[in-house]
Amino acid sequence: MPHCAVRAWSGVLVAVWLALLLPGYALGSVSGSNATAGSSAILAEPNAPIPYSTESSGGASSPSEIELQDDEEADAPARTVRDITPTFGVGAYFAWYKLLLIAIVYLLWVFFADRMNRDLLRWGEELKMPVTVWNLINMGGFAVGLLAILAIPLFWVGWPLYLIATLAPFFAYSAVRRSTLKGNEQLAFEMNPQSVAIGQPLPQDQGAEIDFTPAGDDQDAQTRALISARRIPQFPLVKNIIGNMLAKRADLMLFDFTKQEVNGRMQVDGAWHPIPTLSREDGDQVLVSLKLLAGLNPQERRLRQVGDFRCKYHALDLKTGIELLTQGVPTGERAQIKILRATGKDMTLAELGMWPEASAALLNAMNSPGFSIISGPPRNGLTTTWRSALLAMDRYTRDCILVVDPTDTESTLENLVVHRFPEHGSPYDVIRPVLLTEPEVIVIPNIVNAKTMDLLTEQIAENRRCVITRIQAVSAVEALLRIMALAKNRKAFVDALQVVSSQRLVRKLCDMCKVSVPVKPEWIQKVGGDPSKVQAVWMPFVPPPPGTLDEQGKPIEIPLCPQCQGFGYFGRTAIFETLVVTDGLRGVLMKTPTLEAVTAATKKLGHQDQYREAYRLVLAGVTSIDEIKRVFQAKS
Repeated sequence: MPHCAVRAWSGVLVAVWLALLLPGYALGSVSGSNATAGSSAILAEPNAPIPYSTESSGGASSPSEIELQDDEEADAPARTVRDITPTFGVGAYFAWYKLLLIAIVYLLWVFFADRMNRDLLRWGEELKMPVTVWNLINMGGFAVGLLAILAIPLFWVGWPLYLIATLAPFFAYSAVRRSTLKGNEQLAFEMNPQSVAIGQPLPQDQGAEIDFTPAGDDQDAQTRALISARRIPQFPLVKNIIGNMLAKRADLMLFDFTKQEVNGRMQVDGAWHPIPTLSREDGDQVLVSLKLLAGLNPQERRLRQVGDFRCKYHALDLKTGIELLTQGVPTGERAQIKILRATGKDMTLAELGMWPEASAALLNAMNSPGFSIISGPPRNGLTTTWRSALLAMDRYTRDCILVVDPTDTESTLENLVVHRFPEHGSPYDVIRPVLLTEPEVIVIPNIVNAKTMDLLTEQIAENRRCVITRIQAVSAVEALLRIMALAKNRKAFVDALQVVSSQRLVRKLCDMCKVSVPVKPEWIQKVGGDPSKVQAVWMPFVPPPPGTLDEQGKPIEIPLCPQCQGFGYFGRTAIFETLVVTDGLRGVLMKTPTLEAVTAATKKLGHQDQYREAYRLVLAGVTSIDEIKRVFQAKS
């Protein structure tokens, strides 16, 4: 029975109720009548005086009249009905508080009836509680209660019965509903996930304390996805995997599925660390649960799929997004979990780790006519340095334009007039007409082709403009040569070249657990340090292997560092090299533009490459020798 029908029946009952009560109001105020029973008991005051007519002989006599009767009155002639005149009392016998109590119960019944009906329409089929049956029970209870209050003369007897009969169906419904849900935990979660979470723990609630918000167009779709993911037996393992990533500050986690097992590793501060191997069965179920959360097709194991979802990790009070990428491989499937961290505030060059003299040389070139190049390997902070350098240069006293493709977002800054060239187009088509505005600075992240390069070098030579670009490369020399390969007029490019910056990221030692190690003065002097100022370097703390015993034969248990979680490193910084192009280097570039020749020439000119700059961080206690060897694997 829909809730509109409930309201319709409520209106009918109200009409019946008023029809029965309003006559009682009239009867309760008339003197000499017998309307003191039934519904008049609802409206009449219990102790109200009843007026008596001294002229009435057909009705009941008062006690005083009986005592004053004598024989003469008994012999008096009988009076007809016309001689009897009805007499009314003073009125005001209306008991408003009784009617108020009845109305309150009625309004409670309407409220609970509507809630019960809505609940039955939504969940009645799953609860196996027919909506029609329970609505009839509800109506019947109210009808019995109404009959009791109208039929029983004593109000304080009828009203409690009215209250009990009206509310009894709701208590019965609530009891049956709780009993049904107690034996069906999955249905209880579907109806109210929060109440289940704080009640008796379910197997799905084990593991890390994480709340997931799956992919979905609306809340119903998200709820269905979460329910499906929770039904997977390995759902607690999914929570532990995500919780482990967040607790250890991991950026990526990779799973490689083989026929027998699933091998995994996670990346923390740019370094990969192994994680425990999963059985193929557990790994498959974990991936199905993750795909359901990310809105992907769990049955698709070959094609590339990408999706994302959000979560809240209560232990760190951290909310973040998570991206899931899956791709079929010959041995099964490969899955990548990526933490989508919120973009932080822009940092200065000094905060990134650039030494003051290097920063001054870079900004001096960027604020002067000529070519300035910023470079770095992939996934080594090039975008961050690019933005920091653009923020640090003079953008307010010069006219600056930005020429980018349609997808570029990281280069957009205040006081950089943006001009976008079409996808698969050339910056040349945009720069040529813009030159009519006489810009002093041209910022172009991607030069694209030789035609654009020659136009830029021409503008530097003829109009003394400043051009700033970037490129991916592992060293400053490699970046220089890659940009130079685009130029047809090499002489013009070499003459315009001012500075090349390059970088790599290294992990920083954890300040809470790092340990010092003394080294020989000759080594310190060899790497460019002063033995009188530095006598030791710092290394990460390495706990003893599992199972190591102390002098008393007891296992040595050392708690993990609360900051780095036992990795020995916390956060990253950049190693910068800033190559200032001199006339001597320009001569080498024109004669022998090869990597070996140019690298050798820079060393003769006293240039400090990234490897030499890295040991400045070692001597400063920022990083370790082992970390430098890891980053520069080809160096000794």
